[in-house]
Amino acid sequence: MRTKKLFIFCFLIVISYVLKSQSNTYNFHENITFADYLIANNLTDDGLVLLKNMKIQNKFNPSQIDTIYYYLATIYYHLGQFDSASYYYDKVNSNSAYAMKSKFFQVNSCLKMDSISLAAENLLKINTTDTLTNELLQFQLSGVALLQRNVASFDSYSKNFTYSNTNLINEEKNLLDYSNKIKSFKNKSPFVAGTLSALIPGLGKVYAGKPKQGITSIIPIAILGLQTYEAYNKAGIKSARFIIFGSLFSVFYIGNIWGSALSVHIVNQEINNEINRQILFNLDIPLQRILR
Repeated sequence: MRTKKLFIFCFLIVISYVLKSQSNTYNFHENITFADYLIANNLTDDGLVLLKNMKIQNKFNPSQIDTIYYYLATIYYHLGQFDSASYYYDKVNSNSAYAMKSKFFQVNSCLKMDSISLAAENLLKINTTDTLTNELLQFQLSGVALLQRNVASFDSYSKNFTYSNTNLINEEKNLLDYSNKIKSFKNKSPFVAGTLSALIPGLGKVYAGKPKQGITSIIPIAILGLQTYEAYNKAGIKSARFIIFGSLFSVFYIGNIWGSALSVHIVNQEINNEINRQILFNLDIPLQRILR
Protein backbone atom coordinates (compact mmCIF):
# COMPACT_ATOMS: atom_id res chain seq x y z
CA MET A 1 0.00 0.00 0.00
CA ARG A 2 2.82 2.36 0.90
CA THR A 3 4.59 1.54 -2.38
CA LYS A 4 1.43 2.30 -4.33
CA LYS A 5 1.03 5.69 -2.63
CA LEU A 6 4.68 6.51 -3.31
CA PHE A 7 4.22 5.60 -6.95
CA ILE A 8 1.15 7.83 -7.25
CA PHE A 9 2.98 10.68 -5.54
CA CYS A 10 5.96 10.43 -7.92
CA PHE A 11 3.59 10.17 -10.89
CA LEU A 12 1.81 13.38 -9.87
CA ILE A 13 5.13 15.20 -9.49
CA VAL A 14 6.20 14.16 -12.99
CA ILE A 15 2.84 15.17 -14.47
CA SER A 16 3.02 18.52 -12.70
CA TYR A 17 6.52 19.14 -14.06
CA VAL A 18 5.51 18.23 -17.62
CA LEU A 19 2.45 20.48 -17.49
CA LYS A 20 4.49 23.34 -16.08
CA SER A 21 7.12 22.85 -18.79
CA GLN A 22 4.48 22.83 -21.50
CA SER A 23 2.91 25.94 -20.01
CA ASN A 24 6.28 27.75 -19.99
CA THR A 25 6.92 26.72 -23.60
CA TYR A 26 3.50 27.93 -24.66
CA ASN A 27 3.93 31.26 -22.86
CA PHE A 28 7.40 31.66 -24.35
CA HIS A 29 6.30 31.15 -27.95
CA GLU A 30 3.25 33.34 -27.40
CA ASN A 31 5.41 36.17 -26.02
CA ILE A 32 8.06 35.85 -28.74
CA THR A 33 5.37 35.95 -31.43
CA PHE A 34 3.99 39.09 -29.81
CA ALA A 35 7.51 40.61 -29.58
CA ASP A 36 7.95 39.91 -33.29
CA TYR A 37 4.69 41.71 -33.97
CA LEU A 38 5.78 44.72 -31.88
CA ILE A 39 9.11 44.97 -33.73
CA ALA A 40 7.42 44.70 -37.13
CA ASN A 41 5.09 47.57 -36.17
CA ASN A 42 7.88 49.75 -34.70
CA LEU A 43 6.49 49.42 -31.16
CA THR A 44 10.02 48.97 -29.88
CA ASP A 45 9.49 50.41 -26.39
CA ASP A 46 6.72 47.90 -25.70
CA GLY A 47 8.89 45.15 -27.15
CA LEU A 48 11.74 46.05 -24.81
CA VAL A 49 9.49 45.94 -21.77
CA LEU A 50 8.13 42.51 -22.77
CA LEU A 51 11.53 40.97 -23.49
CA LYS A 52 13.21 42.41 -20.38
CA ASN A 53 10.42 40.97 -18.24
CA MET A 54 10.94 37.60 -19.89
CA LYS A 55 14.70 37.81 -19.29
CA ILE A 56 14.40 38.38 -15.55
CA GLN A 57 11.91 35.53 -15.05
CA ASN A 58 14.77 33.02 -15.26
CA LYS A 59 12.48 30.09 -16.11
CA PHE A 60 13.48 29.40 -19.71
CA ASN A 61 15.94 26.92 -21.18
CA PRO A 62 19.23 28.04 -22.82
CA SER A 63 17.79 27.96 -26.34
CA GLN A 64 14.89 30.17 -25.30
CA ILE A 65 17.24 32.58 -23.51
CA ASP A 66 19.29 32.89 -26.71
CA THR A 67 16.09 33.79 -28.55
CA ILE A 68 15.36 36.52 -25.99
CA TYR A 69 18.89 37.89 -26.37
CA TYR A 70 18.53 37.92 -30.16
CA TYR A 71 15.24 39.81 -30.06
CA LEU A 72 16.59 42.29 -27.52
CA ALA A 73 19.59 42.92 -29.77
CA THR A 74 17.31 43.36 -32.77
CA ILE A 75 15.24 46.02 -31.01
CA TYR A 76 18.34 47.92 -29.89
CA TYR A 77 19.66 47.69 -33.46
CA HIS A 78 16.44 49.27 -34.79
CA LEU A 79 16.69 51.98 -32.12
CA GLY A 80 20.22 52.82 -33.20
CA GLN A 81 21.63 51.81 -29.80
CA PHE A 82 24.38 49.76 -31.38
CA ASP A 83 26.46 49.27 -28.22
CA SER A 84 23.54 47.46 -26.55
CA ALA A 85 22.75 45.61 -29.77
CA SER A 86 26.34 44.36 -30.02
CA TYR A 87 26.27 43.30 -26.35
CA TYR A 88 23.17 41.10 -26.75
CA TYR A 89 24.17 39.71 -30.14
CA ASP A 90 27.42 38.60 -28.51
CA LYS A 91 25.52 36.77 -25.76
CA VAL A 92 23.75 34.47 -28.26
CA ASN A 93 25.29 31.01 -27.99
CA SER A 94 27.15 29.66 -31.03
CA ASN A 95 24.83 26.63 -31.05
CA SER A 96 21.71 28.77 -31.31
CA ALA A 97 19.55 28.90 -34.42
CA TYR A 98 20.15 32.67 -34.27
CA ALA A 99 23.95 32.38 -34.03
CA MET A 100 24.79 33.20 -37.66
CA LYS A 101 22.40 36.16 -37.78
CA SER A 102 23.76 37.44 -34.49
CA LYS A 103 27.38 37.28 -35.63
CA PHE A 104 26.73 39.24 -38.81
CA PHE A 105 24.57 41.86 -37.14
CA GLN A 106 27.07 42.25 -34.31
CA VAL A 107 29.69 43.07 -36.94
CA ASN A 108 27.35 45.62 -38.49
CA SER A 109 26.71 47.12 -35.05
CA CYS A 110 30.46 47.57 -34.62
CA LEU A 111 30.64 49.29 -38.01
CA LYS A 112 27.82 51.65 -37.04
CA MET A 113 29.89 52.61 -33.97
CA ASP A 114 32.96 53.15 -36.20
CA SER A 115 34.74 50.21 -34.56
CA ILE A 116 36.07 49.01 -37.91
CA SER A 117 39.04 47.01 -36.59
CA LEU A 118 36.80 45.10 -34.14
CA ALA A 119 34.32 44.41 -36.93
CA ALA A 120 37.11 42.99 -39.09
CA GLU A 121 38.30 40.75 -36.23
CA ASN A 122 34.78 39.42 -35.61
CA LEU A 123 34.19 38.73 -39.30
CA LEU A 124 37.29 36.56 -39.47
CA LYS A 125 35.87 34.43 -36.62
CA ILE A 126 32.70 33.54 -38.56
CA ASN A 127 32.56 30.01 -39.95
CA THR A 128 30.00 29.80 -42.74
CA THR A 129 28.08 26.63 -43.53
CA ASP A 130 26.74 27.26 -47.04
CA THR A 131 27.62 29.08 -50.25
CA LEU A 132 25.21 31.96 -49.68
CA THR A 133 26.49 32.91 -46.22
CA ASN A 134 30.07 32.38 -47.41
CA GLU A 135 29.56 34.88 -50.23
CA LEU A 136 27.87 37.22 -47.74
CA LEU A 137 30.96 36.89 -45.53
CA GLN A 138 33.30 37.70 -48.43
CA PHE A 139 31.06 40.65 -49.30
CA GLN A 140 31.24 41.99 -45.73
CA LEU A 141 35.01 41.48 -45.56
CA SER A 142 35.34 43.39 -48.84
CA GLY A 143 33.30 46.30 -47.51
CA VAL A 144 35.30 46.48 -44.28
CA ALA A 145 38.53 46.44 -46.31
CA LEU A 146 37.28 49.51 -48.22
CA LEU A 147 36.41 51.26 -44.96
CA GLN A 148 39.99 50.60 -43.88
CA ARG A 149 41.15 51.86 -47.31
CA ASN A 150 42.90 48.52 -47.81
CA VAL A 151 42.33 48.20 -51.55
CA ALA A 152 44.62 45.16 -51.89
CA SER A 153 42.50 43.18 -49.39
CA PHE A 154 39.34 44.33 -51.16
CA ASP A 155 40.67 43.03 -54.48
CA SER A 156 41.42 39.68 -52.81
CA TYR A 157 38.01 39.26 -51.15
CA SER A 158 36.02 40.58 -54.11
CA LYS A 159 37.39 37.77 -56.31
CA ASN A 160 34.85 35.57 -54.50
CA PHE A 161 31.90 37.61 -55.81
CA THR A 162 29.77 35.45 -58.12
CA TYR A 163 27.39 38.22 -59.27
CA SER A 164 24.74 35.52 -59.51
CA ASN A 165 22.73 35.96 -56.31
CA THR A 166 19.90 38.48 -56.57
CA ASN A 167 20.32 39.36 -52.89
CA LEU A 168 23.90 40.49 -53.45
CA ILE A 169 24.56 41.31 -57.10
CA ASN A 170 23.72 45.04 -57.03
CA GLU A 171 25.59 45.66 -53.79
CA GLU A 172 28.64 43.72 -55.05
CA LYS A 173 28.73 45.97 -58.12
CA ASN A 174 28.36 49.03 -55.89
CA LEU A 175 31.40 48.00 -53.84
CA LEU A 176 33.43 47.78 -57.04
CA ASP A 177 32.32 51.33 -57.89
CA TYR A 178 33.32 52.56 -54.43
CA SER A 179 36.67 50.83 -54.80
CA ASN A 180 37.29 52.67 -58.07
CA LYS A 181 36.33 55.97 -56.41
CA ILE A 182 38.80 55.34 -53.60
CA LYS A 183 41.55 54.40 -56.07
CA SER A 184 40.97 57.52 -58.17
CA PHE A 185 40.53 59.94 -55.27
CA LYS A 186 43.70 61.69 -54.22
CA ASN A 187 43.70 63.52 -50.91
CA LYS A 188 44.68 67.14 -51.44
CA SER A 189 47.58 68.48 -49.38
CA PRO A 190 46.94 71.06 -46.63
CA PHE A 191 50.60 72.07 -46.99
CA VAL A 192 50.15 72.85 -50.69
CA ALA A 193 46.95 74.80 -49.92
CA GLY A 194 48.72 76.86 -47.27
CA THR A 195 51.69 77.53 -49.53
CA LEU A 196 49.47 78.66 -52.41
CA SER A 197 47.58 81.03 -50.11
CA ALA A 198 50.87 82.41 -48.81
CA LEU A 199 51.91 83.23 -52.37
CA ILE A 200 48.51 84.48 -53.55
CA PRO A 201 45.84 84.89 -50.84
CA GLY A 202 42.73 82.84 -51.62
CA LEU A 203 44.46 80.54 -54.11
CA GLY A 204 44.64 77.74 -51.52
CA LYS A 205 40.86 77.74 -51.17
CA VAL A 206 40.51 77.58 -54.96
CA TYR A 207 42.81 74.53 -54.80
CA ALA A 208 40.56 73.07 -52.09
CA GLY A 209 37.59 73.30 -54.46
CA LYS A 210 36.06 76.43 -52.95
CA PRO A 211 36.64 79.15 -55.59
CA LYS A 212 34.00 81.55 -54.20
CA GLN A 213 35.64 81.52 -50.78
CA GLY A 214 39.00 82.08 -52.46
CA ILE A 215 37.76 85.16 -54.29
CA THR A 216 36.02 86.64 -51.25
CA SER A 217 39.04 86.07 -48.99
CA ILE A 218 41.45 87.95 -51.25
CA ILE A 219 39.41 91.18 -51.22
CA PRO A 220 39.85 92.21 -47.53
CA ILE A 221 43.51 91.15 -47.58
CA ALA A 222 44.17 93.22 -50.70
CA ILE A 223 42.43 96.27 -49.19
CA LEU A 224 44.31 95.95 -45.90
CA GLY A 225 47.55 95.41 -47.78
CA LEU A 226 47.07 98.61 -49.76
CA GLN A 227 46.15 100.56 -46.61
CA THR A 228 49.24 99.24 -44.84
CA TYR A 229 51.47 100.18 -47.79
CA GLU A 230 49.96 103.66 -47.97
CA ALA A 231 50.37 104.19 -44.22
CA TYR A 232 54.01 103.15 -44.46
CA ASN A 233 54.74 105.58 -47.29
CA LYS A 234 52.90 108.55 -45.77
CA ALA A 235 53.29 108.15 -42.01
CA GLY A 236 56.17 105.73 -41.51
CA ILE A 237 56.65 102.41 -39.79
CA LYS A 238 56.10 103.77 -36.28
CA SER A 239 52.80 105.50 -37.01
CA ALA A 240 49.59 104.35 -35.34
CA ARG A 241 47.93 104.04 -38.74
CA PHE A 242 50.64 101.69 -40.01
CA ILE A 243 50.59 99.60 -36.83
CA ILE A 244 46.78 99.21 -36.92
CA PHE A 245 46.50 98.35 -40.61
CA GLY A 246 49.67 96.26 -40.54
CA SER A 247 48.35 94.22 -37.61
CA LEU A 248 44.99 93.66 -39.29
CA PHE A 249 46.71 92.70 -42.53
CA SER A 250 48.90 90.16 -40.68
CA VAL A 251 45.91 88.61 -38.92
CA PHE A 252 43.92 88.26 -42.15
CA TYR A 253 46.95 87.03 -44.12
CA ILE A 254 47.90 84.33 -41.59
CA GLY A 255 44.25 83.42 -41.13
CA ASN A 256 43.95 83.02 -44.90
CA ILE A 257 46.87 80.53 -44.91
CA TRP A 258 45.49 78.57 -41.94
CA GLY A 259 41.94 78.64 -43.35
CA SER A 260 43.09 77.28 -46.70
CA ALA A 261 44.94 74.37 -45.08
CA LEU A 262 41.92 73.66 -42.87
CA SER A 263 39.56 73.82 -45.87
CA VAL A 264 41.52 71.11 -47.65
CA HIS A 265 41.44 68.91 -44.55
CA ILE A 266 37.66 69.37 -44.22
CA VAL A 267 37.04 68.67 -47.92
CA ASN A 268 39.12 65.48 -47.76
CA GLN A 269 37.21 64.40 -44.66
CA GLU A 270 33.81 65.17 -46.20
CA ILE A 271 34.57 63.15 -49.33
CA ASN A 272 35.87 60.18 -47.34
CA ASN A 273 32.93 60.32 -44.93
CA GLU A 274 30.47 60.30 -47.82
CA ILE A 275 32.16 57.28 -49.39
CA ASN A 276 32.08 55.51 -45.99
CA ARG A 277 28.40 56.35 -45.56
CA GLN A 278 27.60 54.78 -48.92
CA ILE A 279 29.65 51.68 -48.11
CA LEU A 280 27.94 51.20 -44.72
CA PHE A 281 24.48 51.59 -46.27
CA ASN A 282 25.46 49.13 -48.99
CA LEU A 283 26.68 46.56 -46.43
CA ASP A 284 23.43 46.73 -44.47
CA ILE A 285 21.03 45.95 -47.34
CA PRO A 286 21.99 42.27 -48.01
CA LEU A 287 21.90 41.51 -44.28
CA GLN A 288 18.28 42.65 -44.14
CA ARG A 289 17.40 40.62 -47.22
CA ILE A 290 19.22 37.40 -46.41
CA LEU A 291 19.21 37.12 -42.61
CA ARG A 292 15.96 38.76 -41.48
